[in-house]
Amino acid sequence: MRSFVFSIVLTAFVAITACTSENQQHLDAGDDLAQQGDFNGAIARYSEAIRLDPEFSLAYHSRGFAYLTLGQFDRAIADFDEAVRLTPDRPEAYANRGLAYFRLDQHLQALGSLNEAIRLNPDNQTYYANRAMAYTMLRRDAEAMADIQRLVALEQDVTVLVNALEELKRQR
Repeated sequence: MRSFVFSIVLTAFVAITACTSENQQHLDAGDDLAQQGDFNGAIARYSEAIRLDPEFSLAYHSRGFAYLTLGQFDRAIADFDEAVRLTPDRPEAYANRGLAYFRLDQHLQALGSLNEAIRLNPDNQTYYANRAMAYTMLRRDAEAMADIQRLVALEQDVTVLVNALEELKRQR
């Protein structure tokens, strides 16, 4: 009886390990395709990883980023939402969801996502720069300036960002 139970446990372990390994292979292949600029091919591989494991947060995040790169912002947001649901302690999905909202001119939603990303990782300079852009589009210039000052405190050269914010002010 013991060897039978051991055999079942071992079989289950091997099946889980094989599935995890296959998921990772699809994720890695998707990453390789994305690096080569084949975002549609990457999406197909990430989708296969998700089909094999619907709880594979990193595959959702990676597919969301591919959608974001292709300008498919609603799809990107849906995947970032799922990545956030599965791993709410990872700031990258919040930050990238904020960028997708920004690209859709949904600046309040962008701000909410970026605030959460910053709460989870208060030293990430890119998050502050993106939030400063969202604040600027919302005409909240004092808060944008506070983020620029935070970047200076993090020893970030803000010249390019300040010029970009001035351009955004002219466009709004």
